[in-house]
Amino acid sequence: DMEGVCFEDLTIRLGYPYLFHHHGNCEHVFMIRDMRAAMEDDNPNVSEYPLLTFKGKYRRRRCSICHVFTAKWLTCNDQLAFEHPSYFCDKCFMALHYSEDDKKLCTFQAYPHVDKV
Repeated sequence: DMEGVCFEDLTIRLGYPYLFHHHGNCEHVFMIRDMRAAMEDDNPNVSEYPLLTFKGKYRRRRCSICHVFTAKWLTCNDQLAFEHPSYFCDKCFMALHYSEDDKKLCTFQAYPHVDKV
């Protein structure tokens, strides 16, 4: 469990891929390519670090079923999904996972998904 661990508590290997794993099956690979001691003209605000030097192009996450609407739900360990994790708009999430009388149809973990702007 990494809750409460600060970045400064980690032992870093430059150029080594690291895995950030959360929400069950959501994985992000990242790499630290460069590190140096602070210089006099660097920003003294430690909350600005680590500096982001590359960010991939953003595409909004669409629903895994209809591929039309923006995803509002992320599911993990979902017996009815083809991908893990899977993303669903409100309408498809409810239609796939709940009966007409709002009973859960299978086991899964669901988390609200907020798309980046």
